[in-house]
Amino acid sequence: MWPSLIKKAKNGGLNAIETYVFWSAHEPQYRHYDFSGNLDIVRFLKIVQDEGLYAILRIGPYVCAEWNFGGLPVWLANMPGVEFRSGNVFMNEMKNFTTLIGDMMKKENLLASQGGPIILAQIENEYGLVSSTFGERGKSYLNFTLDLAESLKLNVPWIMCQQWDVPQMYHGGTNFGRTAGGPYIATSYDYNAPLDEYGNLNQPKWGHLKQLHLLLRSMEKILTYGDVKSINHRNVVSTTTYNLKGERACFFGNANDTDDATVVFEGKKIVIPAWSVSIFPDCSTEAYNTARVNTQTSVMVKKPNEADSKPLEWQWRTEHFDHLSSHSSSKRSKAVKGLSSAMQLLDQKAVTNDTSDYLWYITSVDVDGNDTIWAHKVTLQVRTSGHALHAYVNGIHIGSQFAKIRNFRFTFERDVKLRQGKNIIALLSATVGLPNSGAKYETIQHGVIGPVMLIAMDNQAKDLSWNKWVYKVGLHGEDEQLYNLCRNHGWKTENFPIHRSFVWYKTSFKSPRGEDPIVVDLLGMNKGNAWVNGNHIGRYWPGYLAVQDGCDSTCDYRGKYNPNKCLSNCGQPSQRWYSFFNFNSN
Repeated sequence: MWPSLIKKAKNGGLNAIETYVFWSAHEPQYRHYDFSGNLDIVRFLKIVQDEGLYAILRIGPYVCAEWNFGGLPVWLANMPGVEFRSGNVFMNEMKNFTTLIGDMMKKENLLASQGGPIILAQIENEYGLVSSTFGERGKSYLNFTLDLAESLKLNVPWIMCQQWDVPQMYHGGTNFGRTAGGPYIATSYDYNAPLDEYGNLNQPKWGHLKQLHLLLRSMEKILTYGDVKSINHRNVVSTTTYNLKGERACFFGNANDTDDATVVFEGKKIVIPAWSVSIFPDCSTEAYNTARVNTQTSVMVKKPNEADSKPLEWQWRTEHFDHLSSHSSSKRSKAVKGLSSAMQLLDQKAVTNDTSDYLWYITSVDVDGNDTIWAHKVTLQVRTSGHALHAYVNGIHIGSQFAKIRNFRFTFERDVKLRQGKNIIALLSATVGLPNSGAKYETIQHGVIGPVMLIAMDNQAKDLSWNKWVYKVGLHGEDEQLYNLCRNHGWKTENFPIHRSFVWYKTSFKSPRGEDPIVVDLLGMNKGNAWVNGNHIGRYWPGYLAVQDGCDSTCDYRGKYNPNKCLSNCGQPSQRWYSFFNFNSN
């Protein structure tokens, strides 16, 4: 997919490609690196070079980008004494990773001074948003980043990004697997970009911007070397003139967000639409206006797979819960892989190290036959910040609850009937993307944070928070890699379950004909994860609907952007279509 995307960007008038370097992807475990397949950044940059384009390398290593944990590895947050984007532990690890990337670029001769495509590099990202939190430590950290950048000796200018009034991206693509940040960020990273999520031309935006890019490139010399003169008129209207060796170029701007404007320039009336800029490359003839779009609009139509006319044939398997009884038996516990324990509730990411969205918290409660308080109905109360919680008592599912957007801590409560003797309480906490921005976000706890209480009818309470808790990372199906093509044992075809949690579903289909992008429609699903040919294409949750209010049938380009402007699909799933491609060929 890379060659096609880069060629389309070049044809759209771009002369440089910008890319992040995702630390968490390249060093998912401490000192274990991955630059293979879809993470082969050297190959990506060489494709950019082969197209005759420049490259801007945004090393970060903090990137935000709506990426899980802002692109920083979770193992880093679990290091003693770490403070993201400030302390010595973080700076030492940042130096190690950025040096690794810098040395790789030099070894492959990818820097402009070596004849390569990289003309700019970025250190850090959007630090101005958090610097006030760190005070003098923040200033010391910024000095460290500058010294680090110079020490890499890349011989290119360095930048540090914090720009609000620039386009988001030319192509965003898809955050596959569990890389989407959060919480609750969709896998699609489209943002109405000129090249859509699937690599298609998003018309008229792509064509309209192409005209602008080519026009500006034709004016390169006068814009670079010309003398500039600006005149501000009434009602936020302006004229900017460039002069170079007798040649001129003019820009007429109208920042009024309601009314068109008329400017008299050298005896000629020029009408400028509201909230737009007109470009006159010779100061006499308009060649471009940002509001006047003459590129034909294209509409992408999703068609069913014509290569496979038969209905899909589904198989299913339930998730195994053998570990739910492991707490009561040491022999049973040894038989279940991946169990650990502690006499307290632990932060979910500290236990999982971000190897799974799921973590089981399991404990037991003994009920004496003479204890009449617990012989009756009691309430299980759990305080959590895991985004989702599924609760089981003695192997029986008693309920599930999900966090609301922007309020990710909640209290789960259900009435339960305990039995005499040992009772097993198992809580499955699930995250839906870790935070990707803000100061000290590594300190945010996830999972069951406590307290975990049993509350009797007369309000007598038993706090289980400091019980012995057994931890099991991930689902059994993840351990068994049921998503792999070779895992065929134990799948069923009869008594197909619907509206049921923790079921693995599997089907197969013939590859669609042609080279067009392929998507799967998961509207009929509720919440889960999806794989195609063993590749994790992301989390899905079409059962979680966008808010009902805020959409408008009309969309006016005029005026400053805000997140609520031109909203569509209110009350609909945030994402329905999920992209996938051949991971080996990119």
